[in-house]
Amino acid sequence: MTLAQIQRQLNKATSVTEVLKSADTVHDEMMDIAIQITNELVKEGIIKDCTDSDDSTEFDVQDTIHRHLMSFIKRGDKK
Repeated sequence: MTLAQIQRQLNKATSVTEVLKSADTVHDEMMDIAIQITNELVKEGIIKDCTDSDDSTEFDVQDTIHRHLMSFIKRGDKK
């Protein structure tokens, strides 16, 4: 789903449930992007692959990317 589609979904929302559904969609889409970025960083050898290990570095990076993406969306045009 594109950001424009999400924005249209939010604009058409007529209930709290629909707004929350749109917010969930944004969260999930940003998590997918964070995962894709993290996977690419692992593939390029920038971060080590921590799958099947007790090392959480890969997932910490993923969560950090997600947090920054969500922060960017929440602030909009404000800086």
